[in-house]
Amino acid sequence: MAGIPSAFDRDRLYTPTSENPLVYHLYGHVDIPQSMVLTERDYIDFIINVSKEEKLLPATIRKALAVTSLLFIGYSLEDLSSRITFQSIMGMIKSSFQLPSIMVCLPLPDVANSPLALRYLDQYSKDMFRFHVYWGQFSDFFSELRSRWENFRTTL
Repeated sequence: MAGIPSAFDRDRLYTPTSENPLVYHLYGHVDIPQSMVLTERDYIDFIINVSKEEKLLPATIRKALAVTSLLFIGYSLEDLSSRITFQSIMGMIKSSFQLPSIMVCLPLPDVANSPLALRYLDQYSKDMFRFHVYWGQFSDFFSELRSRWENFRTTL
């Protein structure tokens, strides 16, 4: 787009690694304004086009979605557009095998004190989108993740 070649255009054999990772901007990139999904109309067009033509996402991205764990931050199960996005991504994957994925969600005010409601939403997200929900602040999630990683590293 806009004369800026992607990693895939520059090197057809490009494979992301931990030393040379890929960050994929699903809703476009600020340096390429025409790629941005900003308005409701942009979003609807994006969902329709990606649903109809899976090749709009590079094969490397589709494969990564299917064989890696995903971390969703900044989405909400209350938001219809988030649920549509997850459903579209899961539809593209078409894989019975998927590593566990996580969605970090702020506690919902109406259900935060209802264990039954939280259990229902947890099960819903596992059944519908194949991911686990971490209910809490993003900073708490990352602190806990770091702590668990440090504990894991000391057991190696």
